[in-house]
Amino acid sequence: MDLRVVLDCSTEDETLSIVSESTYIRYKKVHENSEVVDFPVTELPSVPPADNSDVPILNDEEIIEILNEEYPDLPDGTLDDIIDDITELDLLPLGTDEAPVEEEPVITPQDPKDKDSDNDGVPDYLDAFPLDPTETEDYDQDNIGNNADPDDDNDGVSDTLDAFPFDKSESVDTDGDNIGNNFDSDDDGDLVNDSRDAFPLDPTEWVDTDGDGIGNNKDDNDDNDPALDIFDAFPLDPSEWLDNDNDGIGNNSDADIDGDHYTNTLDAFPLDGSEWNDTDNDGIGDNSDSDIDNDDYVNNSDAFPFDPTEWADTDGDGIGDNSDPDIDGDGLANDVDPEPYIANTANDIDSAEGFATQTFSDFYNGDNFVYTHYGFTQTPANSDYVSENQVRFKVSWQEDGLALLAELLGYDPIDMDSDLADLLCPAQHKLAKASVFSLGGNENMLGMMEGNLSACGLDDTSPLTIHLQTMIPTVSGNRYQVVLLYAIQANNTEEAKSLTVKFGDSTNVYQSNTQGFESISLEILADATFTPLSIASNGSSAKHILIDNIAVSDLGQSNDFDTCYSLFSASSEGFTKCMNDEISISQGCTFDMSYSGNSTVTGERSNFDNLFTQEPANTGVVNFLSLGLKGKIDGHCKVAGYDAHFLIQDKRFTLNEISWNDETYESYPEEAQISIHLSECDNRNQNGNSHIAVIKTGESYSYDFTQDDSGSSYEGCRVDTVTIQDKTSKSSASEDGADLNSFHFSDL
Repeated sequence: MDLRVVLDCSTEDETLSIVSESTYIRYKKVHENSEVVDFPVTELPSVPPADNSDVPILNDEEIIEILNEEYPDLPDGTLDDIIDDITELDLLPLGTDEAPVEEEPVITPQDPKDKDSDNDGVPDYLDAFPLDPTETEDYDQDNIGNNADPDDDNDGVSDTLDAFPFDKSESVDTDGDNIGNNFDSDDDGDLVNDSRDAFPLDPTEWVDTDGDGIGNNKDDNDDNDPALDIFDAFPLDPSEWLDNDNDGIGNNSDADIDGDHYTNTLDAFPLDGSEWNDTDNDGIGDNSDSDIDNDDYVNNSDAFPFDPTEWADTDGDGIGDNSDPDIDGDGLANDVDPEPYIANTANDIDSAEGFATQTFSDFYNGDNFVYTHYGFTQTPANSDYVSENQVRFKVSWQEDGLALLAELLGYDPIDMDSDLADLLCPAQHKLAKASVFSLGGNENMLGMMEGNLSACGLDDTSPLTIHLQTMIPTVSGNRYQVVLLYAIQANNTEEAKSLTVKFGDSTNVYQSNTQGFESISLEILADATFTPLSIASNGSSAKHILIDNIAVSDLGQSNDFDTCYSLFSASSEGFTKCMNDEISISQGCTFDMSYSGNSTVTGERSNFDNLFTQEPANTGVVNFLSLGLKGKIDGHCKVAGYDAHFLIQDKRFTLNEISWNDETYESYPEEAQISIHLSECDNRNQNGNSHIAVIKTGESYSYDFTQDDSGSSYEGCRVDTVTIQDKTSKSSASEDGADLNSFHFSDL
């Protein structure tokens, strides 16, 4: 039996007691002021402590030795025999006769014959405390029975808080599934493994998408984007929250947000699946806009609901009236149609306005077809083409007619040209009643762009293509317009055919049409007294080309005429470019200067820019152009790179001779002669070189072109060339001749 040494501190003098293991425990509970102590080494042998023991455990021989020293009268025998003779040893301190104030429960010594010494119903061999009826087990082997031990498994968690009081590896069972959290792969029983559970101890949460510490089930904005979950089409995607078209692609990454098959960049309403265009930019989509093009015509009454410049199509040809040259589709151009909105070709045909016209009505003689050479069998003078406001044509065979004529008359085709053909069989223009082609009344005549050799007595009626040529009297600088009607009779079995019209330098080719007559309009800027007009048929002669109502109108001078005419001669290329607004004249005239002959001037003195410098003399500063002794310069006006000959009437010319140190002609003689070449003067005597002055040392010169010395104005005169020639005497000290600047023409 193991005994413990107990020091009783309940009395004034410390008293030693020896008790059994189990009794000691009870004793200690009763006497809270008792404590286990170690004897000095000299008094107790050193032995290893028992489990959970605070003091050494003595063996039987050591205990007997101690007892014999304290109780010399003890009988010999085993420790059990000796203890049997010591009554209540566990309660009485050694050397005292009184029991402690508080009594410990009586513990009956173990009886080897008794299988349950403490009668607690647990056999001694299973009872961790066989002599203590209050205890039977010591799970953690800390010598404190489970009944008294507040932490049976010694895991640091009180049994009252320990879901597994007898399992030191477990203490908590969050989900109550009898599997401790340390072993449980799903502590909270929410069917999400702890390794994937953002809240492993909370069965109501397992995901925290935005990592804000609030589980998704409670979080009203799981992805922490600008939209609450109830409004978020993608509550778990912080980069998306809207899906207008419900296609599963968020608006932020959807190339077609509203799902109307128009990408956002091309969609005027990217968030509206019912709209994608806004033609008039009024903020109302075309699908719901009652006036799509905002031209004040509602769509159902607008022939062109998407074109704000058009809303009507009188003839239904797909061309809006505002841009249709033949609004009523009757084959007559609007500008020659008395009733452009009424398709009444029969009444309109054979009417043309202009100072030179041809309607072919004067050739009517009742026959279906008439031939004419307009009285010209040879090429006439330019002035003969237009007579009494009627245009007449020189008719010529084209290649097919020349070839057939050579064949029929036995000529080499190489020798058969227009001049020879005019001698042998002058070409004639074939005319026809409009009724033949259902394009007008019986008395309306049409020109056919063909003829045949039967008109000059040859036995052949094959249709041959012709060329019509005339000369229109014009005034240089005026604009002119030619208008005519044409129709090409369709024939799908034939090769293509076209009509070429050339007026001055303006040419256009017109292809087949099937809508009756169409209008042709060409406009030119005249640069001569007569301007050629030609009309020619191209392609197969089997297809009929019809023409009618030829009219040439004088549109007069354009708004730019005076400006352009003041700079350019009417016959010049620059004038044409100016009138056609093909060049900018804002910079005005720039003189292109050059030395004539050999010049000895070099360096800054030869810089032509100095000639136009408007500065006074400044000694030591070269702000002038030197002519050089006997040198000469010529200047020509240029506007936008084109030769210009500006009108000189009421202009002022200025020029300065520069002299340093206030030199005079007497002290430092320099001089130059100024000449201006004029052309197109009304007074022809003024045309040519005009030596207007001699400029001398230090002089400032100006000349007003109002009247010449004879009193004649400079009306109509144009400046061709300005020439300045040095006339400095060889005896002068000057080495570079006259020095000039301030060259300038200005308006008076």
